[in-house]
Amino acid sequence: MNEVTTIGLDLAKSVFQVHGVDASGKPVVRRQLRRRQVLSFFKKLSPCLVGMEAQDSMPARIAEDKIVQLRELALNFRNCFTAELRACVKQEPVLSKFISELEAIDCSSTREFGSEPLPVAVTKYLETAIDQINCSHPLAVSIGQLAASIKWYQIFQGEGIEPTLSEGLVAGQVAGQVGIFDASSIRTGLFLLAPGIHYPLHQHGAHEIYFVVSGQLVLQHLRTGTPFAVKPGQFSVTPPHHVHALTVNQNPCLLIYAWIGEVEAPNWWWKQDDAGSWSRICWIRRPDARWVRTTSEPISEEILKEAGEK
Repeated sequence: MNEVTTIGLDLAKSVFQVHGVDASGKPVVRRQLRRRQVLSFFKKLSPCLVGMEAQDSMPARIAEDKIVQLRELALNFRNCFTAELRACVKQEPVLSKFISELEAIDCSSTREFGSEPLPVAVTKYLETAIDQINCSHPLAVSIGQLAASIKWYQIFQGEGIEPTLSEGLVAGQVAGQVGIFDASSIRTGLFLLAPGIHYPLHQHGAHEIYFVVSGQLVLQHLRTGTPFAVKPGQFSVTPPHHVHALTVNQNPCLLIYAWIGEVEAPNWWWKQDDAGSWSRICWIRRPDARWVRTTSEPISEEILKEAGEK
């Protein structure tokens, strides 16, 4: 075969078309190469001029690579989180339910995300929260990588909430209706809370776990319960319908959350008026996973019992 002096290489997702000519312009190579064959093919050639035609295929390849990378990050997160919970099952047997749901997530396909502006809390506090992670732990390493790639969104929208609170509560869903993996029976991912945030007393039908990664979360169960701190590497489980509140100190708090059970049930916020009477405000989850305020109702004896207050 005459020596190849110029090659035209048509880039694609998996199969490349090669067209080579010699010094006189005579075609001497016409063949297809799979991605794994490209390097070995060019290693056998003498130095020559290579022209590459990508057109629309290159953006598609870049997008595909990002999806593959995001899937690997999310899968690694799921596996590390599951392993962490499994190590604590003897301490908290109910974790077996969360493990079963995590392992049942279909990770075969990945949802594609469009480009959206980052929430304010992410631009202000995510880097600090990641810097505070203990990077020697496998779960922490997976979270640090995932947090920079996941789609973050502000979880509360509309009227009925102070702007500071709504801007200070953001989530990135790994599995769920807007997650990297589609899932109907679990909602899990990352939850970032801004410094000084107080998420007031609320209840929901989902069984919930919070696993703190960096910062510190102060949890209160029931209206008169004693607040307790959940530090990095620690977790807290809240039973379905039990009323609870969250508070963050002067540092941002990054945690893993998981909901199982009634994952689409309303989120009820409790409020006491000046006369001492209690009512609750209903927030419902939209298809985009954000909560919006709807109605309110008095808190009855039945509700108090359901919330663990009786």
